Amino acid sequence: MMGQFDRVDRFFTFIIKIISVVPTILILILMTIVVSPSFW
Repeated sequence: MMGQFDRVDRFFTFIIKIISVVPTILILILMTIVVSPSFW
């Protein structure tokens, strides 16, 4: 599957990047909430 369909391959790579980035964003949000409670 990978490499044969260029468009599908790019699409899946994009989804994998988003999935790998989302936990980092959630951790950053949690850190912001913990470090600065006055933020809310």
